[in-house]
Amino acid sequence: PDSKFDIEDGMVFMQMWSWFQANYGEIIDDTELVGRPLNLIYQGNKILFILDESSLSGQFQFSYRPGSSPIVFNHGVSTPDRFFIKSHHAEKGFSSLAFSRSQSVENDTIQLLIPDEDDGLALYYEISDGNNSILQKGVMDINPILIPQTFTLYPAFPNPFNPSTTISFDIPESEPIPSVYLNIYDLRGRLVKSLINGAKMPGKYSIQWDASNSGSGIYFVHLIFGNTVKTQKILLLK
Repeated sequence: PDSKFDIEDGMVFMQMWSWFQANYGEIIDDTELVGRPLNLIYQGNKILFILDESSLSGQFQFSYRPGSSPIVFNHGVSTPDRFFIKSHHAEKGFSSLAFSRSQSVENDTIQLLIPDEDDGLALYYEISDGNNSILQKGVMDINPILIPQTFTLYPAFPNPFNPSTTISFDIPESEPIPSVYLNIYDLRGRLVKSLINGAKMPGKYSIQWDASNSGSGIYFVHLIFGNTVKTQKILLLK
């Protein structure tokens, strides 16, 4: 055997890694830092990182809240000279990706899609060159700016309430950015309170309605985003 890493070495490594993940996969607990930190590019729910040309093999492990949706890996098509293996353990709270390639590849990019409900993510990475020397290794927190994919009005909480309740909603990306209107109406259709009136950037929002000056009864939350309207019934009990 020589000291060089080639595609046959990579295939053996990938087979062993796949077998180990299937049988004994656990969250890696190793905080040693080698080389420079991994450079991540955040694009909303997406995270990109570009592999150095000298990186010929490595593994990434993302830990998250157990039971959450697994992270989606987008790494291109595997070929005889470049291939990937992934493993998901949602019940344990981690997903792993290993790669191997026989030669340098310029601007080789791996893309991740982070589900909306995921937070508190951490990334372990270990990347080696053709001499099996570790180029980069470490652990880092992942803090994506999660952009909702759909327009959603969540149930007000608490409901029934006295004297205040919190109204939460998601605004997705849209061009051009439309105005958002959040109003409270009574049973007769009269406007009781205007909470939001204007353009809102994509994101997650929560706003509280203090009904101290309103009487007990049924009210309606009226949320407008562009041409879409969502309504919800809430009950004030005093």
